[in-house]
Amino acid sequence: MKKIKRVSFDFSSVANMLFESADKLKFKIALVGGNFEENKSCLEYLSEKYTNIDFSLSRHGFFDTDYEREKYILELKDKNVDIIISGMGTPLQEDFLLETYFKTHATLFITCGGFITQTGISKGEYYWPIINKLGLRWLQRFILHSHVRNRLIKVYPSFVINYLLKGVRK
Repeated sequence: MKKIKRVSFDFSSVANMLFESADKLKFKIALVGGNFEENKSCLEYLSEKYTNIDFSLSRHGFFDTDYEREKYILELKDKNVDIIISGMGTPLQEDFLLETYFKTHATLFITCGGFITQTGISKGEYYWPIINKLGLRWLQRFILHSHVRNRLIKVYPSFVINYLLKGVRK
């Protein structure tokens, strides 16, 4: 049986490769997600590690109004950001990236789950070594974060049930 290689946007997978390449090319990257403190802490860590990347267009993932969101997207377009990485939670991050795809000149759009929060908290080494070795990263997030528990216990099962019921009705 062929083993499938895990690919995820974190430092145990592809994040470092992307940032190293972007650093060499002096790209502009917008990290959008986490709260103010998490985003700030994550940016401090990444800016020290990848000194040639311009992260100046990054911000937390909470928009007070549609106007604030639209204004920010126009700024991303005007400043020619190369990559947009969004960790705003599902489905907000997907909606945000779809909107930026059609309204900016960026060439790469990445959802990153809890990467911004995790990196802000841990400075790159978020997962416990035993959890990483056993491939149980989801379990650590389930243990540490109530919003993950809520999603796994309530939101996802509810979605599956509703999806199946709609399919049966058709």
